[in-house]
Amino acid sequence: MGNDADEIRNWWSTSIIDMSPGKISFRGNEIENLIGNISFPQMIWMMVRGGLPTNEEASLFEAALVAGVDHGPQAPSIAAARMAATCGVGINNAMATGINMLGDIHGGAGEQCAELFYEISSRIDNGVTFEKAIQEALREWESGNGKIISGFGHRFHKPIDYLVNSHYYKNEMNPYFDLIKITKNHGIEGPKYGGYDTGVAYADFNGDGEVDLKTEMTFAHAYYASSFDKGGKTNYLNTVTQAFVDGRKLITSANGKNLTDAQRAKLMDYA
Repeated sequence: MGNDADEIRNWWSTSIIDMSPGKISFRGNEIENLIGNISFPQMIWMMVRGGLPTNEEASLFEAALVAGVDHGPQAPSIAAARMAATCGVGINNAMATGINMLGDIHGGAGEQCAELFYEISSRIDNGVTFEKAIQEALREWESGNGKIISGFGHRFHKPIDYLVNSHYYKNEMNPYFDLIKITKNHGIEGPKYGGYDTGVAYADFNGDGEVDLKTEMTFAHAYYASSFDKGGKTNYLNTVTQAFVDGRKLITSANGKNLTDAQRAKLMDYA
């Protein structure tokens, strides 16, 4: 019996937190010594990585958290979270809906960009010149990931990249300042989507020089599907948008009651 109890106790053991009556410590640090002495980003870092970050690392992590707060309803994860909220669920359910959509394709560019920086930095540490390290790392990147360089440029925010223009991005306290400066100077650019003017002209259906958020702007899946329509062979934009509108009308018509089997079947048809 004693051995079974020890096995169970060991199975639940963790190096992250140690808690007993009158004691709570995280990674060996008493909670009363942490409160008021470290920031929330520092606390997250310690919980995940095991030790406190340097001032530069903490500043970089906090900048990333600020930059990733909300990118508007055209982002699929945020659109999904907002849609979940309209169903009457709690904030935790809505947040979970959005978080579950994050991955390598949507939301992963920052991590992939950091991996590229680490690869360049590793080559430099091994004696390769900045220029050659960048060229070699980019060739390796393109061979495995294609020509789009994660973290450089944005298909929606053109011609100004708000991240590039942020104070922190330009700040020499950024541990990647030299790499960012040099990679930008050596022609690493974002995705080529035909330019800002071309994109606005395509979305400006009535030709008044502006993209109306109500009648001309689409969000989430329709926003991304519309890029395939530029070839003239598909009409995903209208199809996806109309399915969304019809589906919301059907849900609204239920006046808060459970959908009938017939209504559910109709909703599936829209999908």
